[in-house]
Amino acid sequence: MGIDVYRILKDRNELLELRDLVKASPQSIIEAKKPKKQKEQKQMVVKKELIETYGLPSDIANEAQRMANAYPDVYVFENTVRYLVKSILGKKHGGKWWDEENVVPNAIKRAVESRKSQERQNRWHSQRGSHEIFYTDFGDLSSIISVNWNEFRSLFPDLKWIQSRMEEIEQSRNIIAHNNPLPPREVSRIDMYYKDLQRQLGKGNTAD
Repeated sequence: MGIDVYRILKDRNELLELRDLVKASPQSIIEAKKPKKQKEQKQMVVKKELIETYGLPSDIANEAQRMANAYPDVYVFENTVRYLVKSILGKKHGGKWWDEENVVPNAIKRAVESRKSQERQNRWHSQRGSHEIFYTDFGDLSSIISVNWNEFRSLFPDLKWIQSRMEEIEQSRNIIAHNNPLPPREVSRIDMYYKDLQRQLGKGNTAD
């Protein structure tokens, strides 16, 4: 039934008994599991009259699908860097690292406070996150890494390596965010840079 009983059972004797049962009759347990129903992928359909009347590209639906496939790489790349910065500087300076002197440039702090202030005025909308790091953009993250390079130098070949990838992904991210298409080579580059980052931080253990 897909229930992780190992999280529920706390008694050691019960756990041992369960493991013995699993070993004794693995086939019956396998047969009891029901395969999950695959969620159908949404297919974009643009009416022909809209294309002809308003001059939409005939392949606009395909463009949308390509951009939808590119977005997860951008999302994970950006948030990996964001959480990396939060983790490394938190370990170095403690939970209040954002407020420490000479850790985050003052210009970034002011920009983040401005974004938070604007968000507070729109209370109907969900917040980005509980920490200031979630109000930073690629350029902010790059600057923070640069200022604190001694804390990050062991993770990357050099500063330019990570900054150049962040700059290029940011350009692609902005194009996607404004609902414009990227050529296939740019989509491939995003995928390559995402895998580069995963390999680098995973010490080469991340599969393609």
